[in-house]
Amino acid sequence: MKLTESKLQELVLEELELMVENGELDEGFLDRLKARAAGAGEKLKGSAKSAVQRGVGAVQGAIGDKEDAARTKRKAQLTKYASGQAATNKQALSVMKSYAKKTDKLKTATGKVLKELMNDLRKLGLETEDLNELQDNIAVIIRILHSLTNQLKTGKLG
Repeated sequence: MKLTESKLQELVLEELELMVENGELDEGFLDRLKARAAGAGEKLKGSAKSAVQRGVGAVQGAIGDKEDAARTKRKAQLTKYASGQAATNKQALSVMKSYAKKTDKLKTATGKVLKELMNDLRKLGLETEDLNELQDNIAVIIRILHSLTNQLKTGKLG
């Protein structure tokens, strides 16, 4: 049986998800693993580009063009720094995407629990203005959290 790389990745992910479900790994482990992988590609691309730029700078220096060599070496340093920033941003975005899914679940579960609580309180005749206000405040907090994570997931905040 020939196993493609994508099929192997799928099998590994399924196995890791089963480990999380069985309590063998904490849920954040997969989030952190995905985030590290997301940033690794950016760092690798930036390091390669920076290495090429340093090489060009060395050649320029060897042929006597000291100004261009210095400028190219500075550009290489900036490229490496920028790729580090891009990697960090990708990692953060990866984590926020996974938390956006979690806040979706939280929003649904909290809404259901609040609805059941208020229903039971009404049936018992215990509904009060304070409880209604509390329900409204919790709903607002959940909406803000959900909105914030969805904005971060798309890379847009505000």
